[in-house]
Amino acid sequence: MSFGGEKRRRRQWGETQTYKHAPGRAQLVVLTGDLLGRVFPISISSTLGREETNDIRLDFPEISRRHAQITFTKEHAWIIEDLGSVNGT
Repeated sequence: MSFGGEKRRRRQWGETQTYKHAPGRAQLVVLTGDLLGRVFPISISSTLGREETNDIRLDFPEISRRHAQITFTKEHAWIIEDLGSVNGT
């Protein structure tokens, strides 16, 4: 998965990755595949995965039902956390 244009190594369960970013209108932009160019708004805390209950639904076999959570912290940083996905985040 790419976030902010940078490809990251596969994360293990419970690991997080922090990205410094100015608060405001955050977006997840799809960079490859069938949804190329699709833009998803991100709130203070957004989940993504295949299930319809996620804030961002990505219906692909390599995406877990509850794949990851993106959170904006009080330290003004975005954190993406893998939620136990099989293929990593």
